[in-house]
Amino acid sequence: MRKIVFSFFFIFLAAGIFAQAETKENPAKKATQESVELFKLDSQQAAKMQAIQERKFTNLAEIEKLKATDGELYLKKLNALQYGIDMSTKRMLNENQGAIYQQRQLERRQKKAELYKQLINTGASSQEVNIQLVEAELKNF
Repeated sequence: MRKIVFSFFFIFLAAGIFAQAETKENPAKKATQESVELFKLDSQQAAKMQAIQERKFTNLAEIEKLKATDGELYLKKLNALQYGIDMSTKRMLNENQGAIYQQRQLERRQKKAELYKQLINTGASSQEVNIQLVEAELKNF
């Protein structure tokens, strides 16, 4: 009887661990799928994009604690992360996909300018504005 109880306990424990792991992977998979559809990526490119997105969400989770303690360092790390994502993505795209990427970059800059105007009108500090802009840019890619 004890063996059966312990077996069920470990099965439920393992199921919980797998469920958590799957939940953590969903944002990267979702972002990868969106990129695959947008850029029409082949299987090799999709694998590279998956790695880029996993690295993105891992790094975001690691630097999140800096947001409350060291806003300047948090902003620097966000900017570095965004730059790395942009360069990694740009490097793996072919010419046709690169044109789509450039168009998307233009749209992102326009949205960023609109958000900047909104934040300035609300009276946010320059550091808050910069953090909001980079976070919004990371969410959109």
